[in-house]
Amino acid sequence: METTKLKVFYQEREITETSNLKSFSQLSLQEKLKSNLENMGFDSMTPIQKEVLPYIMKGHDTIGCAQTGSGKTVSFLAPIVNKMLIDGPPETDSQLPHGVSAPVALIIVPTRELAEQIYKEARKIIHKTGIVVVKVYGGIPIDTQYKHIVNGCDILVATPGRLIDFIKRDTIVLNSVKFLVFDEADRMLDMGFEDQLREIVFCSDIPTKEKRINMMFSATFDKNVRDIARMFMNDYYFVSKAYDQENTANENIKQELVYSEDNQKVLKLHETLQKLKGSVLSNDIDSLINFSLFRYQKGSR
Repeated sequence: METTKLKVFYQEREITETSNLKSFSQLSLQEKLKSNLENMGFDSMTPIQKEVLPYIMKGHDTIGCAQTGSGKTVSFLAPIVNKMLIDGPPETDSQLPHGVSAPVALIIVPTRELAEQIYKEARKIIHKTGIVVVKVYGGIPIDTQYKHIVNGCDILVATPGRLIDFIKRDTIVLNSVKFLVFDEADRMLDMGFEDQLREIVFCSDIPTKEKRINMMFSATFDKNVRDIARMFMNDYYFVSKAYDQENTANENIKQELVYSEDNQKVLKLHETLQKLKGSVLSNDIDSLINFSLFRYQKGSR
């Protein structure tokens, strides 16, 4: 968890009033969402959640400078799902041609790994709500993902290139998007996605930024990220340690090199996971431990 106090800025001026939130139970959440968060083990908030959630819940555009492991995924998923439960399905759903999806929330990410991570978290948060989340990214046949898109989509997690592919095929339309999230924005720019982001936001049928709630999460807030924020967002609240967030590694992640012979790698992984049990925020740690042990016992090294 972050050890340095986060600050909130609006139009480059620091806001002295700070959030007094400590747990998700203090928020006015729909019962199904509240139950799912409780089942996921979420009670106390991380610093980034504590500061950004009040603004997002009120419908303000928000930027959070947050490193991996800070709880940013729930920071944007929880208010999105809550508002979708309040509003209900959009009226346009019944007017869509067969095989075309019109997501209400669009989450754009730089990598398939991040798309998978957010998708899995979203599946838990929307459990038994009737909301549908779909993921699309490159590296696998597009027809495989089309089978999921054709059945409808409320929350779409997408990498830029694959999203554009679906838009050009008239399989995804963005005219119902009420929530637009850019996750790991600085990394998307580093990977050369700026032109594709512009194409999605300016050349598609997505509503203008004034008609959306826009959120951005980034490890840094340099000039390139600021430029994107000005183009894609309304006046926003900015949460960070400082207004100029430096590009630094997450101080809360310990990196350690473990030597292993080739035929002992899976066993070393299993031993490492066992040591981490109970000390990491992961609901999947037991399944990872069991899988690594299974692989080792089967001789898959």
